[in-house]
Amino acid sequence: AQHATTHNKHKYTQHATHNSTTLASDDDNKSTSTNPIHHQPQPYRAMSDNEAKQTTKRRVQINVYASKLKNVAGFGKGTSDPYAVVTLLAGGPNEKPQILGKTEVIKNNLNPAWTTSFTTDYEFGQETKFNVGIFDSVRKAKRHKAMGSALFDIGDVLGSRGNIKAKKLRDGGTVFVRVAQASEVDYGTLHLKLRGLKLKNVDGMFSKSDPFFVMQTQTNSAGGKTWIPVYRSERIDNNLHPQWKPTQLSMEELCGGDRRRPIQVEVFDYEKNGKHKHMGKFETTVDGLLNGITTINIGKKPPKPMPTLDHEFVLLEKGKKFGSIIVTEARVMGAEGTPENQSNSSASVTTTTTVTYIEPSHEQTPLNTMPADFGSVLDEPIPVAPAVLVPNATDSTAGANVPAPLPVPMAPPPMPQRDFTRVQPTFVDYISGGCEINMFVAIDFTGSNGDPRRPGTLHHINRDGVSLNDYEKAITAVGSVIARYDSDQKFPVWGFGAKYGGHIQHCFQVGTSSELDGVGGILEGYRATFQTGLTMSGPTVFGEVIATAAQMARSRQREQKQIGKQSYGILVILTDGAVTDIQATKMALQQAADAPLSIVIIGIGNEDFSRMQFLDDFQQRESSPFNRGRDIVQFVEFSRFENNRRGLTRETLDEIPDQLVGYFTSNGIMPHPPVSGSKANVYE
Repeated sequence: AQHATTHNKHKYTQHATHNSTTLASDDDNKSTSTNPIHHQPQPYRAMSDNEAKQTTKRRVQINVYASKLKNVAGFGKGTSDPYAVVTLLAGGPNEKPQILGKTEVIKNNLNPAWTTSFTTDYEFGQETKFNVGIFDSVRKAKRHKAMGSALFDIGDVLGSRGNIKAKKLRDGGTVFVRVAQASEVDYGTLHLKLRGLKLKNVDGMFSKSDPFFVMQTQTNSAGGKTWIPVYRSERIDNNLHPQWKPTQLSMEELCGGDRRRPIQVEVFDYEKNGKHKHMGKFETTVDGLLNGITTINIGKKPPKPMPTLDHEFVLLEKGKKFGSIIVTEARVMGAEGTPENQSNSSASVTTTTTVTYIEPSHEQTPLNTMPADFGSVLDEPIPVAPAVLVPNATDSTAGANVPAPLPVPMAPPPMPQRDFTRVQPTFVDYISGGCEINMFVAIDFTGSNGDPRRPGTLHHINRDGVSLNDYEKAITAVGSVIARYDSDQKFPVWGFGAKYGGHIQHCFQVGTSSELDGVGGILEGYRATFQTGLTMSGPTVFGEVIATAAQMARSRQREQKQIGKQSYGILVILTDGAVTDIQATKMALQQAADAPLSIVIIGIGNEDFSRMQFLDDFQQRESSPFNRGRDIVQFVEFSRFENNRRGLTRETLDEIPDQLVGYFTSNGIMPHPPVSGSKANVYE
């Protein structure tokens, strides 16, 4: 690009003539565009009180499940008991991998839907990779058997439909992960204690059932309303009046803080082969549990005759009563305030009438524990949960003793929509709600980049197929990160600062189509441009590409709004020097300030970019009817991060999350509810 009008710069014309090119001189560096900006500014409503900038680092929650795993238990040893270990990989040379934790063990199940979730920090633009390793828990073994592993990137998962991504395991099976915004509000913990009364024995004439219960939350997915397990109790052997241990359940995971959301409790008879038998179920809410505490102390064995209970939940199986569940303790603790639409019920068991029957003590079967071979970090025992499946089976199967079917598990439950009257929306909220990110790319083809045929010049294309010039490196590093959030992977790419047919063009199409496929398509289109007969000229003008990108961003947001969706654009401008007309560039930016658009300008080469700093600063200093402080521009010198790709993406994309949130909130546009995909794309 042209750095000063007093400099004498050589211009180059490159003509394609079969397999060779000819170079011609062009001294016309004062040409003005034949296609000036005609876009009329629109009013912009700024955020009230210049809301404080949010941190771009957010807590996210990771859920894992798998299907059709390979059985590695061995001949005659039954079915594998899988658990998963989630490890955050090192992000740089001075960092170390971090084990986020491990799930519970699900016995005798090759389609595990683990209820354990993991949280970690995520920053937009950073490659945050984590590994999911799946193991078969083997009792008394020094090492557990590996069942497969898969590597994921949080940004990739967030950019997928429903925030779900799947990968096939080499030895068989598929692992699925879902990433969602972790709640910033503490909805507290439900402290709960349940017991069963007069459960129906479904284990045959000569033994008693070994009951455990599963608590499930209801979620809306693309296939309709679905029950998803969030907790599995321990089993109690040979007992039709089980008293399960007290448990503590996250209100966020159980009901998203909504005490009136339906939840379901289902009781099963534990079987070693994993085909657990149904013993009935009931549906209620957290409020129902809080208000349904029994005030009668039954004792370990119900007396005869049984007193009338003030509260009980009847277990039904195919319309028949299979016993009752009573709540002996229920209270919510640690909640940060109570929304207006929530009950503030909080109670614990109070005994007013006592009907006690004392019988000899029988020890309840504790959770099994198995050693883990992951060093000191994972030396604590692994809790073993019974293998329970999402109960999507119909009731068409006759008889209570028919084993539960083994369908492929559903996806982890979508995170409920957060209450944005209480918390500020975040970038992850908008992405989780299906906001489409559209990337536009503009490339500087002015003559100051040098003769592209000469090695060492900025546009020189290396023919070894390996080495990249700085333009290609920047496209690859920054483009590959933003592209993760663009679902169709089609990108408009423009050039500026070159002549075609003797006329200067400050916004022309790069490539053979208006949109190029993926980052690879951008690179192909860029390289092919030098075979189109362009004349690398000048001056350096950003105005037209900014106006074009702003208009396209507005248009796409209008189109998405009509179908109940959202859209936001990111324009990446690659240039080797300062703009020629600073005031014209300022005006173009002011006119674009009302658009759903962020602009990233990357300075290529070793020139003095001090004159470009105004791009980063002026919108914070100056005000106009079109711009009242919304900063949409980030300028970065590529040479500072040439050997630090992670640093480049961090510096380049650091401000985009706040700019996106600022645009939508200033226009009163809240995130949509989290999107659920009907199926996940599966990658090898």
